[in-house]
Amino acid sequence: MTPDQLRNSFVGYMKRIGASQVPSASLLPENDPSTLFTGSGMQPMVPYLLGEKHPIGNEITDVQKCLRTVDIEEVGDMSHLTFFEMIGRWEFRANADDYKKKQIDAIWDWQVNELGIDPHRLYISAFKGSEKLNIERDTEVVRLWSEKFKSVGSNRDIYNTALFLNAKQKLVELSGKEYTYDLKSFRIILDHVRAAAFLINDGAEPANSDAGYITRRLLRRAIRAGRKIGIQGSFVAKLAEVYIDEATAYEDLIANKKNVLEIINKEEKLFHKTLQQGEIEIRKHLKSKGKVTGADAFYFYETYGFPLELTEELLYESGYIMEEKESYAEAAKKHAQMSRTAAAGKFKGGLADQSTETTALHTVAHLLLAGLRHVLGDHVIQKGSNITAERLRFDFNHDEKLTTAQLSEVEKFVNDAISSKAIVSFSEMPKAEAKENGISGNFWDKYPDIVKVYTIRDAEGKVWSREVCGGPHVENTECLGKFRIIKEQSSSAGVRRIKAVIENLP
Repeated sequence: MTPDQLRNSFVGYMKRIGASQVPSASLLPENDPSTLFTGSGMQPMVPYLLGEKHPIGNEITDVQKCLRTVDIEEVGDMSHLTFFEMIGRWEFRANADDYKKKQIDAIWDWQVNELGIDPHRLYISAFKGSEKLNIERDTEVVRLWSEKFKSVGSNRDIYNTALFLNAKQKLVELSGKEYTYDLKSFRIILDHVRAAAFLINDGAEPANSDAGYITRRLLRRAIRAGRKIGIQGSFVAKLAEVYIDEATAYEDLIANKKNVLEIINKEEKLFHKTLQQGEIEIRKHLKSKGKVTGADAFYFYETYGFPLELTEELLYESGYIMEEKESYAEAAKKHAQMSRTAAAGKFKGGLADQSTETTALHTVAHLLLAGLRHVLGDHVIQKGSNITAERLRFDFNHDEKLTTAQLSEVEKFVNDAISSKAIVSFSEMPKAEAKENGISGNFWDKYPDIVKVYTIRDAEGKVWSREVCGGPHVENTECLGKFRIIKEQSSSAGVRRIKAVIENLP
């Protein structure tokens, strides 16, 4: 069974028993800057689980792309992954008396009777409760599953499943080595290349900060693992192509295949140049200092991406050994602590709390997009956003740096809209109709069949903005204060970034 057949089997079954399908949300959360990535199938569903009406009904199904990097260093065993997909059946406003039984019956029937899986090879999980939150163990779920299962099976290597079958064979071909030659390196490559391909497609191109930093780290870690199994030339795009070709369920990924592979090729070539530069710098260091310590090695890794094992290899070839090797781990630990502190501060607040400040800035983001399209042209689309209680960060496609005059014109457009005391309203309509009417939208392939369209219109009938969205908004622009752009810069190739604030918020 191929990955696409597995996805289609699940969605098809759930649709047959009454669910409506919604597409996967992006790996980069649009309205939740409290986290870099979508890390669970539940995350995009939180507004509806909290009571907001879903546009297409109360019973839906989806296959959600997810990415978690907390265990990135554990990838290489038989179970850890960074990128994975979560299948879901969701019943909003459900009957509390029977919804758990309905869910368990459906999942059991699909796995056992549709897929033909031996029940003895399945595992279940149940909420164990929390004394701190005063929430009891979910004994009802345990009872219901216990009625289904009589025993469970043994551990399996996830990389031996259909999700990795063809990619693994391609990697064997590229390396000339069997999977068992170096299990950890093979698994790192198989996981990281797949994750990077999906991240790039969702807008997280390799970069030195934010989500793009994770993409770059995944790719470079995969390349280094490739060297360990004897691959010297470029190979990542060839492997990524296998994953893309097996993911026809993601129409946007198939359509963007050429661009994704070009970005991967470019990053791989850049990293090879980086390794060459790192080798030059290490030799310079040796010439001037006469030694390389563990702390020095970490500096070469962090600055040039030069791996510890390659530094040791270079030293050995030059007749040296690494001194104070334990200082590498100390430097790495210090760096990790600093990174965690920075990340915690960076993503404090945000749309997740739907505060007055973030709701106002989210509404302003609509006006900013409209202003950019008004000044620069209709080619402008949103490429990403990050909103905290303090500021708005907005990415959009444009090839040139904005002039001071253009930025002033965009600012004026937004502030004129705010001053007009425009009303913010929304309506629901078919996605096809919204697209045909020229309504702004960021990710058409990811929207459900019925979408929410927010319109910002003043008393004279002027429409300042009309856009597909699902986040919280103010009711009238008069409560937005004064909009000011504080910075405009490059985000990545062909993508610009604006940072802005609202002053004098009522």
